[in-house]
Amino acid sequence: MADVAGQDPLDPHADAVALHRVAIEAAVAAGAGRILYTSHQGAGADSPFHPARDHAATEQLLADSGLAWTALRNGFYAHSLAWLLGLSLRVQALVHQLQRERGLTNGLLGGEEEFRPPLAVTRKRVDTALRGLRRERAVEDVIQRHLRRLTYIRAAADRGTADQAATLSFSTGAVDALNAVDPVAESATGTDRQLRDGLAALRELAAAKVTCAADRQCRRRDRKPGPH
Repeated sequence: MADVAGQDPLDPHADAVALHRVAIEAAVAAGAGRILYTSHQGAGADSPFHPARDHAATEQLLADSGLAWTALRNGFYAHSLAWLLGLSLRVQALVHQLQRERGLTNGLLGGEEEFRPPLAVTRKRVDTALRGLRRERAVEDVIQRHLRRLTYIRAAADRGTADQAATLSFSTGAVDALNAVDPVAESATGTDRQLRDGLAALRELAAAKVTCAADRQCRRRDRKPGPH
């Protein structure tokens, strides 16, 4: 599709209002009698849902156009909910796989060689989840700061030269940082208590796994022969 107003209409980060302005001006120039516009329920300049602010601005453009117009203020679409929550769910999916990798790595460093095959599978799952998040602005800085040494940590674990406590600390730091990401805080879903409670439950589950991993490490260390 050709660019409109210097932007790609299919780009989700494009300036929607600028694109709508071009369409309205084209309708005026073509002599349209009425514009039917698919707006959004609760459209307003002060809405916590950013697209609703764009819809309000577009409705103002329509009002200023001089044409007759109708705004169809549809309700919230299910696919929009998936879009808003999708990043949170993908972050939690990465957290889950990182926690599984951490547990298997911890076992491997404790001498459990049978953990190698499932560890290799889990690493692939972590890498797949990471690839799907690297271009997400909400998490790219967290990934860069907390997971840039992941390849080095893995190599040291495979050689058996990794420090067990430091390896656990690395993984725990990454999980904590990812759990702190809250993509829906500034969206309309941020005011939905049930949704926020659900996401909070996922983060609490992740925190519980961290505690269990630390406890298992202590138990494994206590079972080792020799002085303590």
